[in-house]
Formats: sequence, structure tokens, C-alpha cells
Amino acid sequence: MSASSNQSQSGGMGCLTVMFLIFLTLKLCGVITWSWWWVCSPLLFSAGLISLILFGILVVSLYHFCTRKPRH
Repeated sequence: MSASSNQSQSGGMGCLTVMFLIFLTLKLCGVITWSWWWVCSPLLFSAGLISLILFGILVVSLYHFCTRKPRH
């Protein structure tokens, strides 16, 4: 058995992507009359969450950079 056969492949769509595709299909078929903002809200939520995490990393990095003691 080779080492590559023991590795599992991860991928596919996440829950928010599936929700978006369902909402999009329902909107295009005329089943729901939601605003496009609500149809795209799963994508907007995930983009906002990623932005919030990256902003948090930036703040922590800047804090550590500004509070470190200079080397002699």
C-alpha cells in the first residue's frame, strides 16, 4: 500500500454554499420572491466572517509588533 492511498481527499461545498445554491434556484424558478440581498446572504455571511478573522489576525499582529522590546 502506498502512502498516497492513505491520504483522504477533502473538498466539496460547504453548508453556506449549498444554502446559496438552493436560494438561487428557488429565486430563479420563481418559488420565492426574496430580495437578491437575502438570496446572496450566505455568501455575504461567509465573506464577512473571513474578513472579521483576517482583521483580528491583523490587530493581534500589529499589537505584538508595536509592543515588542527593541533588541540591542
